[in-house]
Amino acid sequence: MGFSAPIADYISQRLTLNGFCAMSVVHMEMLDVSFQDSTFLIVISNSGITTRLEEVVKTAKNNHIDIITFTGNEKSKISQYATLPIIIGHYNPFYHDNLVPNAFFGQVLIIFESLLYSFLSSKK
Repeated sequence: MGFSAPIADYISQRLTLNGFCAMSVVHMEMLDVSFQDSTFLIVISNSGITTRLEEVVKTAKNNHIDIITFTGNEKSKISQYATLPIIIGHYNPFYHDNLVPNAFFGQVLIIFESLLYSFLSSKK
């Protein structure tokens, strides 16, 4: 949702091009416990406080689905439920200055690319 959507699409395409079955949408059926060995969830949220994402992440955690989160809010439920919470910067809910550069989404891409490279290199 929001600014995270194009980042999620990019990540999904990169994973697909590298042999993973990936989609940048949430189908709650994929978070069923029967998929726990073949599914993991990647969540991107600068604030980490989107109610719908909290529900999705909680469902995944309850069904033993691994979760990687990229968020700027280490105290969010999304971060706390994650198997691997990746905290980027520091989210301030009272700061919305559109004239200041927002590096969160760029850093998500850089960290994702680094993780993907490390994973794929270890498989060679």
